[in-house]
Amino acid sequence: QLETVPSPLPPRTVPPSPDNNGTKKNLPGNKGPDGKKGSAENNATSVPPSPDANATAAYEKKRKAKDAEINRIKASNAAKQNQYNGKVNDAKKRVDELNERLAPWYFVISNEIYEKIHLDRKDFVKAPEQKEDAPENSERPKEVKASHLLVSYKGSSRAKPSIKRTKADAKALAEKLRKEIVDEGKDFAQVARANSDGPSASKGGDLGKFTFETMAKPFSEAAFALKVGSVSSVVETDFGFHVIKRTE
Repeated sequence: QLETVPSPLPPRTVPPSPDNNGTKKNLPGNKGPDGKKGSAENNATSVPPSPDANATAAYEKKRKAKDAEINRIKASNAAKQNQYNGKVNDAKKRVDELNERLAPWYFVISNEIYEKIHLDRKDFVKAPEQKEDAPENSERPKEVKASHLLVSYKGSSRAKPSIKRTKADAKALAEKLRKEIVDEGKDFAQVARANSDGPSASKGGDLGKFTFETMAKPFSEAAFALKVGSVSSVVETDFGFHVIKRTE
């Protein structure tokens, strides 16, 4: 708490009353009753000038404004500190909840053991072998580029909760959409953008380039067997029913 600043103004003095006979003060240059001239010492009791009231009021106004600003800053800092303390307490509580729930599943192993048990993709994914009697021009490309539209159904892998159609309804819809593309000449990207349940719908079904091993086997078999620009028949995977168009 700030201390009160003492006033810098001197105390006001009250001048002495005039003589009973109403005579003038013994001013410098005037002769007194004793016939001597007055001096500065004889007039030490003269009235000092009045203090400047406006200056005092301005000083008090500034002091009060400064005190108010200090109190505002203290209150703001206290509110911020309380907010920070609340977040810290919430975080600690969340950590305790997670530790209690996940502690039985968590354990630490050394890097040496991790290197022994860690598997790369090449350790558990093997590319299909090419048949020896296959013609030379049937060699599968390393990767292709394709687009697709997906029709999911209730219970299919990664289907959105909002999807309520049955598996039979999903297959019928996929067949209908394929017919619109192949027989009616509708643009594949527009149909996929408007109807696909896959995450690539916003891009017109474009999946970019991918290898055979990247996709589900039925999907890759159909995509890699297509010629550039061709559209597949309806292909079923765990995700639902696909219509695929190879673009490169």
